[in-house]
Amino acid sequence: MRPTTLIATLALILGAHTALAQNGHAMNDQTHPAHHRGTVVTVQGEGEVRLTPDRAAVTIGVSAQAKTAEEAQKQVNRAMDRVLRDVKALELPGELLTTSGISLFPVYENRPRQMGGEAQEPRIIAYRASNTVRVRLDDVARVGEVIDAATAAGSNTIQGVQFMLQDENAAKLDALRDAVAKARTKADTIANAMGRSVETVLDVSEGGVRTPIYPQRGQEMFAARAMMDDAGTPVEAGEIVVTAMLSMTVRLAD
Repeated sequence: MRPTTLIATLALILGAHTALAQNGHAMNDQTHPAHHRGTVVTVQGEGEVRLTPDRAAVTIGVSAQAKTAEEAQKQVNRAMDRVLRDVKALELPGELLTTSGISLFPVYENRPRQMGGEAQEPRIIAYRASNTVRVRLDDVARVGEVIDAATAAGSNTIQGVQFMLQDENAAKLDALRDAVAKARTKADTIANAMGRSVETVLDVSEGGVRTPIYPQRGQEMFAARAMMDDAGTPVEAGEIVVTAMLSMTVRLAD
């Protein structure tokens, strides 16, 4: 091999090794990014919003028992027709009626074991039918009116009342804003105590937003109505507390 050819070959080999080394170094930089410099602090923020419910849902129903399944179902159908008619006549704002349950099942009687004999099979003595409807309305002050109209028309079961918000998303966002503000206040307080200041926010992680729905049991409704005689059913909506949690990581200035 001529000297000039050997020199050219060595130059190509050295160039290839240099390129591979540079590429490998670049790949390492992408895989292992540089760590944040300075003091890093992580704080928790819990925000809340308290609001008066502006939407409610009451579940009312009719149940009946008869010798035959057909008669039990007919009794329930007739009573529920009257209940729906009278509730619709109230012309409630935001009214939405939804059937939430229909059932029909036999009622059994356990027969005693004969002396010295085998246990006897239970026998059907009647049938029980039921129909429940969920009534949603956007005026919580009229919940008692719905219950009174339904029971007067033939409803004999009330499964409870739920209070909620029409615009739940807006309440959740307000709770998140409050959580961010409280987390930042914590970070600033820690920084000031150390004689430092917050340079920048590195990360915010949402921990979830909770909007509870407060139910009032049907037994309480019937008890209150019985105590009030001819007066309307008293209903207190109370307030709904929407909470939000988050974690905030900040870097302190040197």
